[in-house]
Amino acid sequence: MRSFSPLRYSCTYIKRYQHTESQTKLLPVSPRKWKSYRRFADFMEHHHSPLQESIIHFAASCDRNLWGIYMDSTRENLMTTGITFCRQLQTQNQLEESRIFPYLAQRMPEFGPNSGFRRDHRRLNDSVAELRRYLRGCLRYEEKLNLNRLGLLIHRVRTVLHTHFEKELEAVSGHNMRKYWSLEEMENVMIPSDGLKVRSVPAPERYTSTSKVRYYVR
Repeated sequence: MRSFSPLRYSCTYIKRYQHTESQTKLLPVSPRKWKSYRRFADFMEHHHSPLQESIIHFAASCDRNLWGIYMDSTRENLMTTGITFCRQLQTQNQLEESRIFPYLAQRMPEFGPNSGFRRDHRRLNDSVAELRRYLRGCLRYEEKLNLNRLGLLIHRVRTVLHTHFEKELEAVSGHNMRKYWSLEEMENVMIPSDGLKVRSVPAPERYTSTSKVRYYVR
């Protein structure tokens, strides 16, 4: 007969607990529930995709060999396209920092005030501000249009932007959101498709299963 060993028992208990915990995290959910967990990811993708397409389109327009293929070959169109992109990107960053990040930061430290996402936004805002100043100067004929210089400025924005978008989408993916938020909490946050009426929402801890209050991000 094997003698009782507290150490062996505790180790077995820990292993079983860890195994059960990992199984719980990986339990599949229905498509409806998964869609609820992906709501912030869908919101991000909805606004990120046009910006990614715009920066690719804009970068291609600075290639002399592609001039006139990706956009109208006029100086004014090039400038206005770039300025519009800068404005849209800055608006999106402001929206995320003022409305989306504070809500997520209540549970997810990667969205906190000193997080990497905030630093990425600061880097993007600095690069975009420099790009915007140059484009405005060219549009007013205060600067001479140099496609090489313009391409370099765009590349600086594009490099940070691509990596930042990937990290953001990973952070709000359905798999990651399940670690921090309950299904009930995700279902009780209403996110409009336009994303232009977003406001801060109450702390999710205030929500109870018997409460009829719904949190609106609008």
